Amino acid sequence: MQYRRDIDGLRAVAVTSVVAYHLSTPQVSGGFVGVDVFFVISGFLITSLIHGELEDGRFTITDFYRRRLRRIVPALLTVLLVTCVVASCLLFDQELHELSRSAVWAGLFSSNLYFWQHAGYFDAPSTTQPLLHTWSLGVEEQFYLFFPLLLLAVHRWARRHLTVVLVVICAASFLLGWEQVRTGHVSAGFYLLPGRAWELGVGGLLAVTGLALPRAVRHAGSLLGLALIAFACHHLTSGTRFPGPAALFPVLGAALVITAGREAIGNRVLSWQPIVFVGLVSYSWYLWHWPAIVLYRLYTFNELHWSSRVAIAAGTFVLAVLSWRFVEGPLRRLRLPSRQHVFGFALVTSLAAVVLGLVVQPFSGAVHPEDKQTRALLALTATIQDKGNRAKGCFLPDGFAASGYDVAKCDTPSTTEPSVLLLGDSHAADLWYGMDEGFAGKVDVLQATASGCRPVLPLVGAGRCVTVLKGALGRLAGQHVQAIVLSGRWTAADVNQLPATIRQLKAVTPIVVVVGRAPEWTSKLPSLLARARDRHEPDLPARKLDRSMFAIDRRVERATELGGGTFVSLLDHLCPGERCRTLTDGGEPMAFDTSHFGEQASVVAAGPIVDALHRKSAFAGG
Repeated sequence: MQYRRDIDGLRAVAVTSVVAYHLSTPQVSGGFVGVDVFFVISGFLITSLIHGELEDGRFTITDFYRRRLRRIVPALLTVLLVTCVVASCLLFDQELHELSRSAVWAGLFSSNLYFWQHAGYFDAPSTTQPLLHTWSLGVEEQFYLFFPLLLLAVHRWARRHLTVVLVVICAASFLLGWEQVRTGHVSAGFYLLPGRAWELGVGGLLAVTGLALPRAVRHAGSLLGLALIAFACHHLTSGTRFPGPAALFPVLGAALVITAGREAIGNRVLSWQPIVFVGLVSYSWYLWHWPAIVLYRLYTFNELHWSSRVAIAAGTFVLAVLSWRFVEGPLRRLRLPSRQHVFGFALVTSLAAVVLGLVVQPFSGAVHPEDKQTRALLALTATIQDKGNRAKGCFLPDGFAASGYDVAKCDTPSTTEPSVLLLGDSHAADLWYGMDEGFAGKVDVLQATASGCRPVLPLVGAGRCVTVLKGALGRLAGQHVQAIVLSGRWTAADVNQLPATIRQLKAVTPIVVVVGRAPEWTSKLPSLLARARDRHEPDLPARKLDRSMFAIDRRVERATELGGGTFVSLLDHLCPGERCRTLTDGGEPMAFDTSHFGEQASVVAAGPIVDALHRKSAFAGG
């Protein structure tokens, strides 16, 4: 196929969007859709090459993988090596352990599987993963494991039905991804190939159909396509249910730009040489920018202000240019003449990445020594995580369907003791252990909780949220429950719904307690405490509090009073004078990440909730 400068220009749009989003640029809240644009471009270019070679009788699997390996591997290995070396000088053992595991998966083009299990893309902990961005390479390479074979088989036995086959694949993949997001399997829909294949498939459809549109339509399509991408970049946010239907904006936008052709008005702009050059180095820039952002944040704990954004963007762009000039370019021309050489090269590069991931961690102690107390502090993080919240039974984390909720265990009240129903998201789940301990078996603490599910009516969100919370509330009518406790990581949007929610619930249960926000830091608290010891900066955790929580807490308090409920402020209890407690009496961090309690912290936090309920007549003396 002929080289198209405008497609490199579209690559520039995609990579700039992703970099701007990762640098927390306010105007580009949906810049993550640049990856979707990349998928469409990749599907179009790769399918065009394969389809053309099949038509000419020149296609071989060996040649295809030879091109892919030379295109992808050299720059990736370089970034993995540099990231691991730099990280070994900056990070603690535990942080480096996480990096080393993700490096192994990235080298095997499977990091999307790793992050599916360990990090939601939009969750706060994801910002501590230097190789998180390699998930997209995993999706692409997994797609290209089967897609050339599919094209080869269809070309041989059902050539006339190739378009139909691709349409069916795209439709099935889109519907699956939509269903995954709708039912609460957000990480699976985001990271895994089945729900993403349609985006690459749309590019493939453009390649095999070869649409020829009138000139006026092509001009309009080019501008509309760019407008759709811009709309997605500006209007979508990390709170958008994605991919699903929202992904249609960038995918259709990219498809329209590609279909318009190089002579369309918008495509001519994309063909401007400076934009094209950014597109040429886009792969290297994509690889370099995210590790730099994460390592900067992990080491400094500083927020990204304009000066640091510009410095990181410019510095990683320079690295990208050097990588493109001295790594990508020369090694792309590397000749691998035989099948044995191709797959031998693949094996060696994969092993190199695995070895790199395995050997980098032992050097951390020598480069960045940790004292005994720091090691103990960091070790606690893993042991207290997800303890006490009854995960996967009465608390459903992301990725667990409503069918995993145990009604009999979680929200069926005792017939002999007063009962209280704890309702909400993961922050509500964190309180169950402390409340149960606080009541010492004299009150039955029921629990209906799921991650990301704020308990405001009408219930909205992922399917598992609505099913679990609505089911628990629906069963209240025939049960003996004296109080409901609502807890969540409240947002400004929740405040408006709280008064009406409280009134509705008080018609069923006389006592409604609303628990305010939990203390939240801008980075993982254990890492902040460890870094504070390492640098002799004891006030570091206090400087890194997310202070917006105090204003939201006051708004939640006013909304609770307006609805006639009882408000309990965890911040008043744990953060007197807006300086938050960081350790329990047992020496555990008050949060194992940025804001979630372990068992000891749960007991500390639940104290004022238990006291508030004790003051109610239904629980007096309980």
